[in-house]
Amino acid sequence: MSKVIQYHKPDDVLEQASQWLAKLDRGLSRTEQQAFVDFMQHPQARITLEELAQLWDKMDVLAKLAELMPPTAAAARSRRIGWTLPLSLAASLLVMVSTFMLFQPPQPLPVAAAQQTIHVYQTEVGEYRRIVLLDGTEVALNSDSRLRVSFTAKVRQIYLERGEAFFDVAHEPARPFNVWANDRLFQAVGTAFSVQVDALKVALIVQEGIVSVNKAVTSQGLPAEELVPGGQLMQAGTRGEYRPMQDNTAPIVAKELEKRLSWRQGNIIFTGDRLEDAIAEVSRHTLVQFEFIDEQARNVQVAGRFKLGDLDGLLVALQDNFNIHYQRIGDDRILLSARSW
Repeated sequence: MSKVIQYHKPDDVLEQASQWLAKLDRGLSRTEQQAFVDFMQHPQARITLEELAQLWDKMDVLAKLAELMPPTAAAARSRRIGWTLPLSLAASLLVMVSTFMLFQPPQPLPVAAAQQTIHVYQTEVGEYRRIVLLDGTEVALNSDSRLRVSFTAKVRQIYLERGEAFFDVAHEPARPFNVWANDRLFQAVGTAFSVQVDALKVALIVQEGIVSVNKAVTSQGLPAEELVPGGQLMQAGTRGEYRPMQDNTAPIVAKELEKRLSWRQGNIIFTGDRLEDAIAEVSRHTLVQFEFIDEQARNVQVAGRFKLGDLDGLLVALQDNFNIHYQRIGDDRILLSARSW
């Protein structure tokens, strides 16, 4: 992490403070300690951290903060002068700042409205992000994905609007972690799992722990501030596909799990997949459109590990190893054939 950090707006400090709060809660490495000292040079850093700690009931973090950076007389005067906002007003301002940046009006989240902050994270096609949430949960966001995060003192709410996300959930038994996708609610306390959503289905893969799967309810119904009883329990090493009229669940072997989650390492893996299915997966990560010239090409089985974003490398491998010929039409169209041109 760089020792030079630029801050231009109050919400920049807020975003940095949220991340440092999570890191302080789990403990800083030696490298992080120096970066934290650099962050604390900002005049509003300490005040922002203290307010967030009070808002999310992480008062023990304040003790760690005092050990690392004892408050100075100037900092104490600054707190008395009045930059500090009442917690309810601060939470309202956070909602205003975050929602101002939305590209479209959000759907209502099924969550109690008292003292919540809302953050929106999204990726474009071919873009990937790693995010650390306020509670320390780590999120990997796949290509062309969007999610909204809303935390209160009682519940952690995630709304996956499109795409795919992998969650390594921070363990907080008293505060459920909910992921809402289409008509499903996935609940976990401390576990690791992925959720992928499209217009027709929601796919779940549980890597660690247990996830409870329930039918989602509207914002006027159960806010899911407690673990919902009676849900289908999905254990580590299982996957599920959930459609409005049909659910399918099955075990998933280690090799298949590695394949389906390989995007987190920047790879895409095929293990004898039909080329048509393989290209459908590749299309999630690029704006280029593919067209099959003949039916034979669709059914060619392909295998291998490829780097996401390396379209040229994929095409060369298909031609050299699987006798699939390609032709570029402009910058955004590729023709595929099992016969030479």
